[in-house]
Amino acid sequence: MPGKVDSGFKRGSETKNEEEKGSMERGLRESIVETLKIIASKRAQIEYEKNVPIADVHAELVCMWFDDLYHPKADLFLKSFSEEERAVLAKFNAFYEARLDSLPKTLKELHRTSEWNEVCEKANEVLTELRLLGSSSGSVFRRRPH
Repeated sequence: MPGKVDSGFKRGSETKNEEEKGSMERGLRESIVETLKIIASKRAQIEYEKNVPIADVHAELVCMWFDDLYHPKADLFLKSFSEEERAVLAKFNAFYEARLDSLPKTLKELHRTSEWNEVCEKANEVLTELRLLGSSSGSVFRRRPH
């Protein structure tokens, strides 16, 4: 059309929005992986407690997983993980949640329980499964195309 100029602004803003969405998806994936790594490692839990002495590590891990990160019906979560990855995370969530009420509240006591050892082992298994579903890149697995 004569006189109509395409400024490219819309395309530029769409690209920026896509980049932001991709960044948010990567951020959620990274946060979930890093939280799983802490849950999987007693050493990482002790370091967390040492570096944040006012933190109740058990309560923090519960809050991070159940309140902050694991929202399987949220659009961001659905876009961040493949169907297979979501299935792996759902199994872990159910496993962890089933043991919550029986877990002691202090890290020292937590580390003595078989239930927490099981949760740690399951978190390690989840990290391995997620790596098998995607390719590992540094500390965070990469998402495979659908």
